[in-house]
Formats: sequence, C-alpha cells, structure tokens
Amino acid sequence: MEEIFNDITNIEKKDANIFQYLLEKITKTKPEDTDTIELIKNLKNAQNEFETAVNNYEFANDPELVDYYTYNIKATQTRYQYLLKKAKEKGL
Repeated sequence: MEEIFNDITNIEKKDANIFQYLLEKITKTKPEDTDTIELIKNLKNAQNEFETAVNNYEFANDPELVDYYTYNIKATQTRYQYLLKKAKEKGL
C-alpha cells in the first residue's frame, strides 16, 4: 500500500512537466498524425482516471470500497505508465 502512495506522489510531481511538454508537442503535431494525437489524449484520460481513483479512495469509508479503489489506483497507474512508455517509444 505504501508503495502505491509513493508512486502517487511521484506521478503528481511529474504530471505538470509531462503534460506541459505533451501540450507543446500536440500543437506542433501535423493534423494527419492522428496516432500521436490519440496517444496524448489517452495519456490525459489516464491521468484523470488516476486522479479520480485517488480522490475516491480518500473518501471511501467502506472496507470493500477501500480495497476496490486500491486496486483501481494500481490499474490506472499501470495504464498511465504503459502510455508513457509508448510516448517515449514514439519519440515524444
């Protein structure tokens, strides 16, 4: 559990820089490069899902919901990291 929250802190610190950089990339991306645009949109959606899962976890008071949101945090974190890896592979 502690590992997840350490990861959350690290992701939150990096988010501002990552998304500023990606926004600059998307404005320079050619309109026909829909794969890159879609990847950036997916990254933003993954970030939003992650933040929602963290917020829901913080307000959960039922032990079953706490478990659910813990797994949800880990799942959204894994998706986010996967998309970041794909972005790096594309040279973003």
